[in-house]
Amino acid sequence: MSWKFFDIFQNIEQFLSHIKLLLLIMSVNEANISELELLRQCIKELEAENAEIPDLMEENNRRDAKIEDTNDRVVKLEQLQNDNTPNDNTPNNNSSNFNSGAIYHEKPLDEKKMDNFLLEAHKKIVGADIRRRNKEKKLQAQESLPTHPKEKISQDLTQPCNSTSSEEKICSELDSKCKKGKGVNKLKQELFAPELPS
Repeated sequence: MSWKFFDIFQNIEQFLSHIKLLLLIMSVNEANISELELLRQCIKELEAENAEIPDLMEENNRRDAKIEDTNDRVVKLEQLQNDNTPNDNTPNNNSSNFNSGAIYHEKPLDEKKMDNFLLEAHKKIVGADIRRRNKEKKLQAQESLPTHPKEKISQDLTQPCNSTSSEEKICSELDSKCKKGKGVNKLKQELFAPELPS
C-alpha cells in the first residue's frame, strides 16, 4: 500500500509541475498578446503615414510645376527686356542682376503679430497718459477757482483716480459739502464725462 501512496504522490507532483508549466506558458502568451497589440498599433500609425504620401507627392509635383512655370516666365521677361533695350553697342552687365533690386524680405507672421501688439499697447499707454494729464489740468483749474471757506475740498478728494466707484464717492462728498448743486453738477460732468476712445 505504501507504493501506491508514493505513486499517487508522484502523480500529484507531476500534475502540479504541469500546472506550473501551463501557468508559465499562459503568462508568456499574455505578454505576447500585449506586444502584438503594440505592434498592431504601430502598423496602423505607419499605414496612416503611408496614406499621406501620395498627397504629399502630388503637392510636390504641383509646386515643381509652378516653379518651372515661374522660371519660364523669368526667361521670357529677360528676353523681352533685352529686346526692348536700344542697341548702343555697350555691354549689358545688368542682365545677371535682373531681379536683384526686387528682393524684399517680409517679416514672419509672429513678428508682425508682436509688432501690432506692441503698437496697440503703446497707443493705449499714450492715450491713458493724455487722459490723466487732462484730468490733472482740470483739477488744477478747479483748485485755482476761489472758494468759500465752507466749501473747501480736502486734498484727497482732488487726486485723480481710476475707478468709477471712487469717482462717485467724490461726487457725493462734493454734493454734501457744497450748497450750490448746479456748480457741482457742472463740475462733475466736466471731470467725469466718459472720454471718447481715439
